[in-house]
Amino acid sequence: MRISTLIQATIVACLTLFLGVAFSSGPGASGTFRTGAPSAGGGTEGTCSGCHNTGAFGEPTVTWNIATTLGGTNISRYLPGETYFVTINVSAPMGSPAAYGFQSVFLETTGNTQAGTLSGFDANSQGSPGGGRTYAEHNKRTPSGTWNFQWTAPVAGTGDVRIYSVGNSVNSMSGNQGDNGSSMSTIVNLMEAALPVTLAGIEARAEKNDVLLNWETAEEDNVSHFEVERSTNNAETFVSIGRVAATGFTTSGEGYNFKDANAPNGEHFYRLRMVDFDETFTFSPVVSAKVERSDLALRLYPNPAIAEVNIDAPVLDGGRLRVLDMNGREVYSGAQQPTLDVSSFHSGVYLIEVQNGRERLVKTLVRQ
Repeated sequence: MRISTLIQATIVACLTLFLGVAFSSGPGASGTFRTGAPSAGGGTEGTCSGCHNTGAFGEPTVTWNIATTLGGTNISRYLPGETYFVTINVSAPMGSPAAYGFQSVFLETTGNTQAGTLSGFDANSQGSPGGGRTYAEHNKRTPSGTWNFQWTAPVAGTGDVRIYSVGNSVNSMSGNQGDNGSSMSTIVNLMEAALPVTLAGIEARAEKNDVLLNWETAEEDNVSHFEVERSTNNAETFVSIGRVAATGFTTSGEGYNFKDANAPNGEHFYRLRMVDFDETFTFSPVVSAKVERSDLALRLYPNPAIAEVNIDAPVLDGGRLRVLDMNGREVYSGAQQPTLDVSSFHSGVYLIEVQNGRERLVKTLVRQ
């Protein structure tokens, strides 16, 4: 019995030591949450200063950046279901701490339950589950005091979201002596935003070598602009090809159009990125149109050529240019250009090839 009691006492002592140093040199101990938020079981969580309160660094300063892009403009309203980039920074008003730590939780303001999901943690941060929630926190002491991760907003109708955060300024010595922790939460409030625009319809149609996009809104509220995006790989990835200013505010709707002039040959997919003035945005449905060009002729002149040849392939801007002799040997390769010096080529017949990954044009050139 005495041996068992001694073993139990030793285990308790080790656990006590672990809990005392964990947040100074690593994340909080499992199940230890100190954000100052309403707790999952009722009441209020404590804060870091309960253990880390003997340092000379002062109350830690906790700042946030939550944006549609990493380091972008802070949002004050979130769009349901959208994913945002989050950066949290902890600093000290005095002294020179060896490292910093943090912990935060995203909660619905009604019910204090988990709001949205966390993902994309950088190498120095992690998500820790507890009480039906996931807490973001550091996983190792970090001299920079900066961490990045992503937050996906909850579904529509959730309402406002409140983020509770705390920080630590530590000396990285054993134990928690000489450290400073937050005595209260830093709280960020995010309001749920309505979609900036109600889209009545969108269509795309090919006309000769162009694609015409037309769309109508049923209602606009604080809309800044529409970014037109195109995909040439079955809607897997999109790139922006233009921008159209929005009316901004209307309850009676508005019509818009955009021309994708001289679109490459093949089927293209289009969508609108509908952007609010505070940079919140949503996407339109994807529409498609197929271009079947009738002007895919590669023109070379003069042909025959002596010193240089002009290469006219306007639909393949940004392509690669190759010259092959009649034995199939490559005598030139480089970026597409309007004029090629052939003065060093031997007299004979060559194949001029222009290719941009989607289309390939070939024409015969005679070098006199």
